[in-house]
Formats: sequence, structure tokens, C-alpha cells
Amino acid sequence: MLLLKEFINFNRTGTNTPEGYQKMIALYCKSNGFSNYFLSKFVSCKNRKSTKEIIAKLHQETSDILKWNDNNDYLIKQLKNDGYVVLKTKLPKELCHDLREFAESKKSLPSGLENKIENFTLYKKSDPKAPTYNFDETDLINNPIIQSLSCDPRILSVVAQYLKAPPILDLVAMWWSTCFMKGADARSAQLYHFDMDRLHWLKVFFYLTDVDSDTGAHCYVAKSHRPGQKPKEIRARGYSRIPDSDLKKFYPGKNFNEIEGVAGTIIIGDTAAYHKGKPLVRDHRLVLEFEYTNSMFGAPTSSLFINKPTPAFINRSRLHPKMFEKYKFV
Repeated sequence: MLLLKEFINFNRTGTNTPEGYQKMIALYCKSNGFSNYFLSKFVSCKNRKSTKEIIAKLHQETSDILKWNDNNDYLIKQLKNDGYVVLKTKLPKELCHDLREFAESKKSLPSGLENKIENFTLYKKSDPKAPTYNFDETDLINNPIIQSLSCDPRILSVVAQYLKAPPILDLVAMWWSTCFMKGADARSAQLYHFDMDRLHWLKVFFYLTDVDSDTGAHCYVAKSHRPGQKPKEIRARGYSRIPDSDLKKFYPGKNFNEIEGVAGTIIIGDTAAYHKGKPLVRDHRLVLEFEYTNSMFGAPTSSLFINKPTPAFINRSRLHPKMFEKYKFV
């Protein structure tokens, strides 16, 4: 009942509270995911008409960047079944190159430091000082390639179909992963965990460097995203990092999958599933990530400003006012 009151208050005021967010996490763990499932059902019912309209419009549009080689029905089936899917479609090599150049020229924040401007630094592959280097979200959303990708009609249509709601861009992230540490770094998401910022969401990951088992392969425990599929003994630990050996007591070996791929590989995942980035033993990894949600209820957030929105970004924002409500044009 307390979570429901917080949810009703959010829908009335648009404001999240830290207390409401903690209640959402606690009830998710206690109910084995069914609390989020039922609130998401309400969101879907409320937005049924607008979702159909948005999907229909997106299907009429072509991508400015991606040469789409995937079947949406297959993607949705795989997402529902396993919680993730690797696309046949690839991000063009020249755009991977451009985004790597952007990442090499833009300062980022080494993990373990406070998010203060004086702590941002240029990442040097030859001399890493931390397991990960995270970029400022404002810098990312003002990059025209990232803007165009974030509002790509083919990606948005898959997200809308899976969430059964108009997709809302909740997060843009990009980071370098390094072989600075010998072993897994919990703060760098290199131990298994599930995400829990919103009720229901999808993440889209782009490998911008070649990734194999030694260079940070993304790992998924298939089917663990579904309500009722997290063991009580693990849920009792709450929202925490879990060693591989603990999870392997409850899931068959075939459910543990590593995703290798060349630069340009695209992964779509429901990260309510247990997942992690594998610790690197050599080289480095650069990943771009978008998170789309059905509702901004959950973790408190703040607006970010875009100085030069691309025409595609402006057009998509007109399609559904809440799609990019976090990002303000100046």
C-alpha cells in the first residue's frame, strides 16, 4: 500500500522521493518482481491507445543511421524468453570510429571519485588509473551521433513493443572499462546484479570496440528477468552484487551466457535479469548505453539540457511529449 501511495503521488506531481524509490526496491525483492509487473500493467493499460499510434508511426519511418536487418517479432520473442537479444544489425564502423574519437578527446570520471568537475580527466589507454571511466551525461546527449541513435525509429519501435508503453529515454551512458584491476570490481558492475531504477525498462548497448571473453564481454543469466525467477536466498540480500558461484547454485549452466562481438555489435536487454560486465584481463572496452522506461517513477532524477538538438531528436520529441521529457532544449 505504501508503494501504491508513492506511485499515485508521482502520477499526480511528477516527483519521486528517495523513500518511494527504496520502497520500490524492497517490494520488488519481497514480491519476486510481481510488484513492478502489476504497476507496469497499469501503465500499459493507461497508454494502450497512444502506444499503438506511436508504434504505427515509427514503423513508417526509416533509420538515418542503421541499416536494419532484424525482425521485430523475433526480437520481442527473444527478449521475453531470455531477457536479452543480440541484433543482426550493426552500428556502422565509421560511427564507431567517430564515437571512439569523441571518447578519446572528452574528459571522463575515473570510478571511485566524486562527480566533481576537477576529478574529470582524459582517459589514457597506456596508463589507466581506475577500472572504469564514465562520461558526463550532458556531454553525451549533446553529441549529434548519440542524439540520433537515441531516437532511432527502429530501436524505439522495439522498445515500445516490449514495454507496451511509449518509450521514455531515461539514461544515456558511456564508459571505458580497463584492465587496471586484477579481478572483479563491484563498483564497475563486474559482479552479477540486477538493475532497479524504474518499473520496467530496456537497455540498448553498443560495443564501440571489439569485445571478447578477455576484454569485458557482457554476461547474462538468461530468463532471470521474469517475475518469480529470482531465488529467495539471493533476493534476501536486497539490491546487491552477487558472486558467480552463488548464482550458479540456482540456475543451470546453459543460462550463463557471454556476449562477444566486433565493434558495432548491438545488444538489447531487460536488465532486471542478472547481468554483469566481465572483468578485463587485457586491452580496454568502450560501451554506449541507452535506457528506456515505461514510467519515470522510481529513482529521483533531474533535467539535462541540449544546446543543439538534431532535427531527428526534435521530431521524435513531438511524436510523444514524454519521450524525451528529461532533456530540455536551450
